[in-house]
Amino acid sequence: MRKLAALSILAVFLSACGSRPAQAQVVPIELTEFAIDTPISEFKVGTPYRFVISNPGAINHEFVLMSEGQVHDMSGESSEGDHSEMGATETEGAAGEHDMANMFHVDQSQLNPGSTVTIEHTFTEAGEYEFGCFLPGHYAAGMMAKISVVP
Repeated sequence: MRKLAALSILAVFLSACGSRPAQAQVVPIELTEFAIDTPISEFKVGTPYRFVISNPGAINHEFVLMSEGQVHDMSGESSEGDHSEMGATETEGAAGEHDMANMFHVDQSQLNPGSTVTIEHTFTEAGEYEFGCFLPGHYAAGMMAKISVVP
């Protein structure tokens, strides 16, 4: 009888250990002149990701994650439309501040040449998104990467 009780306690203990939160999947991202390189273009809702964003290039860049087709102007407002009109998005707060559930922004002041910023993010909605640098001329020169988020 004692063995059965000990096994029951051990089973409860082991099941509690298995409920730890998932560890973030590391996603390296490089910002160069003028491209965004990422090894992953499909992400899953509910999976935690650790974006390690580096700028090995020679000029400053910014990094924005947003819904595909969304536009940000210099005031930080968003709308639908043509990306060629974009300026830098300004947000208050720390790197990676989440403006919406599935968006974040790392300011150019944090992505100087040679710098690296790490952001933890978990997507909450499936859809089409993109990474981009919206400093004047950067997006038009090809600094974007389309990604998909699946259920």
